[in-house]
Amino acid sequence: MHKYFVLVIRLLQLMGPYSVEIQQQRAERIASMLLDNKISPEVKRIWEAHLANLARNETDYNGRVMSLYGEKKWNQYIGMLLHTL
Repeated sequence: MHKYFVLVIRLLQLMGPYSVEIQQQRAERIASMLLDNKISPEVKRIWEAHLANLARNETDYNGRVMSLYGEKKWNQYIGMLLHTL
């Protein structure tokens, strides 16, 4: 198995696999918090950013897993950073 896929599998064990239902639940929870008039404008701005940045598909979600938890190493053959184990 390619090292990239092994790393993705290991990282998904930390965050869990992508789920439309779970992302929808997260969005609903954040939206309900934003309706609370007691939160400060600063806190509201932070949660609005979180809501806007939720992954909307599996590709985005997996990319974020890799960007957050994956190590990167320069690959001289293709001239770019690649995630490594």
